[in-house]
Amino acid sequence: MPYQVLAPETEPCVWMTAGLISYKLCDRNFDCEHCPLDAALRGQMLAVTHQVGHLDRRTDEGLFPGDRLFSPGHTWVQAMSHDDASIWRVGLDAFATALIGCAVGVRCNPGSEELQRGDPICEVDLGLGSLKLSAPVSGHFVRANRILQSHPETLVTEPYGDGWLLEVEGLDPAGILGLLPAPRALEQTEHDLRRFRRTLALRLLSESGALAAPDPAQSLRDLRQVLCGAHYVELLGHFVR
Repeated sequence: MPYQVLAPETEPCVWMTAGLISYKLCDRNFDCEHCPLDAALRGQMLAVTHQVGHLDRRTDEGLFPGDRLFSPGHTWVQAMSHDDASIWRVGLDAFATALIGCAVGVRCNPGSEELQRGDPICEVDLGLGSLKLSAPVSGHFVRANRILQSHPETLVTEPYGDGWLLEVEGLDPAGILGLLPAPRALEQTEHDLRRFRRTLALRLLSESGALAAPDPAQSLRDLRQVLCGAHYVELLGHFVR
């Protein structure tokens, strides 16, 4: 006599029925059009939404402010003015914070006060693992954003406001070479978004054994729950750094 694997009131995801993923129950009444897993598997636009809007050309206003420069690793730098000193503020852009989705801790503690581009500066605790960030420019470390110590979620909810990471000074003008103005940053992000969707879909299809098996009583909230935490953090690290 066969054992019943699924409860009578549950239905398997169509992708599970097709044998392409090992375990996934439908929690959307088969509304596949609005399912992030279905969108990733079909290679469609990833609809990641937070307070700064969709990562979509139709709603790109405010995603990349023109008063700062952006790095290929999706950090930004902005010239500030503190007592006539040359201060540059560093933060994460909208693409990075949309993919992070939830920050439960932020630790900014550079190993040296004299930073070189590429040096480690911060770790963001996603609740699934830690994402390591590096300096987009060289300079002298001034201070970290204390707001993030008690309110790490601000990193995601206000990436261009109170959610900045740290400040540096003494930046050589040549140090901003390789950074992108807002229009170029938007173009790169559209390219990275396509790569992210494609990479995610391929990983889901080729590594179905790595998929997290969610509690049937809970809803699938976002793509971070589709892959096991470590796998998502590893994937994210290829784009945000």
